[in-house]
This record gives sequence, structure tokens and C-alpha cells, in this order.
Amino acid sequence: MRKFCLGLFLLASSLLAGCASNQPRTVVEMWPLYRPAEFARAGGGRDTYVVLRGNPLALDPAQFEQSVLRDMQGQNWGQRTNFTSHPTNYDNAYKVVMLFNGAQVNGGELCRNPGAIPFRTGPQSELHIMAAYCRYDSAMVLVQGWLKPEGAGVSQEGFSRLIRQVTRELFPPDNPEDSRRDSESILRRH
Repeated sequence: MRKFCLGLFLLASSLLAGCASNQPRTVVEMWPLYRPAEFARAGGGRDTYVVLRGNPLALDPAQFEQSVLRDMQGQNWGQRTNFTSHPTNYDNAYKVVMLFNGAQVNGGELCRNPGAIPFRTGPQSELHIMAAYCRYDSAMVLVQGWLKPEGAGVSQEGFSRLIRQVTRELFPPDNPEDSRRDSESILRRH
């Protein structure tokens, strides 16, 4: 009986580990110049311009764009914004750049000239995304995310989870790198 329970436990653990490998993984870099209130002023109740580079799902470009933008909606902290690649009511100092399976670059390079950064097409051993929230040519937040393909490729569900997670992490409600944060919170308490 003891061996059966141990075997059942090991089987369940390996199944859970297999499921976990298909979960998105992300890493965030935040610079002191990111302030949540600034994003609220720039994008709250308006459009936020999004630049997309690459297409890891091999969808029609319009379908791919629509899928990414749909998954981004409602994932930001604070006031609602409309993530779009064709903004009309927006602050042109700010944008989001998403690069799929692209060359490894820093946040500034991603913000300055996203059209010049090469990317790989077709199936990859792991989907990689670099996303930056930019003010002009400077990255304020840079998120990198990874997702292992499931079976024949990246599933739409897994891809959607990755886009939602990356978008949430691009717009955090607080910036621990902001040295003014501590003095501002002390002033608010008094």
C-alpha cells in the first residue's frame, strides 16, 4: 500500500510539473522614472499606442494583432485604457512595444527603433516576448516572458495567459526603484 501511495504521489507530481512547464514565466526590469500616476495621466480613459513586431502563432497579421490587443485590454493597473495599434486619442510621448522571438536588445533599443530589430518566424523551442512601456525613446518598464510550446506549438490559451501577465507587469501600481516613493508616503501619513 505504501509503495502504491508513493507511486501515485510521484505520478501526480510529474503531471503537475508537466502542466507547470506550460505556464508563462516573466522577469521585470523597472527604472526609477516609471511612476504609476504618469501612466494614469497618459493613458487613463484614452488610447495607448501599441507596436507589435513578430508573429509567433503564424496567424494572419490582422488576426494576430487583434488577438494580442484583445488580451491586453483590462490588464493594466489603474484607469482603463484602450490598447491599440491605431490610436486616435492618445499621448504620443508614450507607447508599448512588444517584440516576439526577436533579437536580445535592451529597453532603450526596443523603444527607439522597434522596426529595425530582427525577429525569428516559424516554430521555436520556446516563445520569447520582450515588452517595454516607453516614454519617447526610454523604457520605463521592460518585461520579458517565456512560454514553452504544448505539443505541436503554442496554444492560443497559453499565449493569451502570457500576454495578460506581461501586460499586468508593464503597469505595476508601485515602483520600488523610485527613491521618492518613501518620502512621498511619509508625507501622506502626516
